[in-house]
Amino acid sequence: MKLVSLIAIGMLFSASAMAGTKDDFIAEVKKQCGKDDGAAAALATGGRQGNVMKWKTCTSATVTVGDCTLTCTDSSSKIGG
Repeated sequence: MKLVSLIAIGMLFSASAMAGTKDDFIAEVKKQCGKDDGAAAALATGGRQGNVMKWKTCTSATVTVGDCTLTCTDSSSKIGG
């Protein structure tokens, strides 16, 4: 029972951590690409290979998501740069 409780708590924390990042991603898409709420939310795909993670890790100076190219603005999240 303790294991189930720990797993549930872990899932809650990971979901809330991703929610802030996803909201930040949507705000950047709206700001940099001029997309509306719906279009920006549609580009906010999750997972390790998703657009939100690509933008958050900023492995290059820009990240292309759909027809939008985002400039990485958070220098603390750049890997190897």
